[in-house]
Parts: sequence; structure tokens; C-alpha cells
Amino acid sequence: VLENMKCWNEHSTWNWENKMMILEAQKLYILEEYDRAEYLFMSSIRSANTHKFVNEEAIASELFAEFYHERGFHEKSRSFFLHSIDCYKKWGAFAIAQRVEKSMETKLGMGLIQHGPINDVLQNFFALEDVSSNKRRGRDDNDTHLFP
Repeated sequence: VLENMKCWNEHSTWNWENKMMILEAQKLYILEEYDRAEYLFMSSIRSANTHKFVNEEAIASELFAEFYHERGFHEKSRSFFLHSIDCYKKWGAFAIAQRVEKSMETKLGMGLIQHGPINDVLQNFFALEDVSSNKRRGRDDNDTHLFP
């Protein structure tokens, strides 16, 4: 399947990139290549976000939350669980959002799930994407104009 996706990705990156990355991340996680898996989870979420696949951003965020939870990084896990819940709700998948909320409460022992302002983990996560996107477009942090 992964080989097929790599081929499809060559012809339609915007559509297949995040899917290919999430499968590769899961594979690397199973192989205990955690650093590479982490990078691909992050890249998958960013790709889904960039290409406006909110449903796939939700799935990738939930899987990334599980990745962090199973490795004992509970604050990061919580952040990505909350992000996945927000994405599921944006997509209109309220039952799935509720399932993730219950799973999160069970796993993290949280009696209440707060959906307040974006926390530091996610703020830093998306800030890194903004910087790299600007550099790809030929803009750095000191530029005051945008290139078309």
C-alpha cells in the first residue's frame, strides 16, 4: 500500500502527501524509530492542514496524540488530542470528537477537557510551519511584504 501511495504522491502531492506520511510514521513507530516517526507525524498534520484536509488533520493529530501518550509525553499528547477534537468538530464528526474526548479522559485521567486558547505545544508547532512556509515563499521574518 505504501509503495502505491508513493507512486500516487508523485502525480498528486497535494492529495496523497499527508496520507503517505501518516502510514510511514506508523510504520516507523512500530519499528521503534521514534525520531523519524515523530517528524513524519508532524509533517502529515502540517500537510493536511496546508491542503485543507481537516478530516485527515484530525486523524493524524489523534494518532500523534496516541504516539505521545504511549511514550509518556502526556502534555504533548493532551495538546494533540485537543487539536484532533477541534478538527473533528470542524469537519462535523461530532460523535468521533466525543469518542476522542472520552478516550482522552480515560487515558489522561482528566475530569474536564478545556478548549481554551491554543496552548504552547501547538502554538510552537504551527509557528514553525509559518516560518518554514514563509521561507519557501521567499519571505523571512524581517520582511514586511508578501510575495504573490
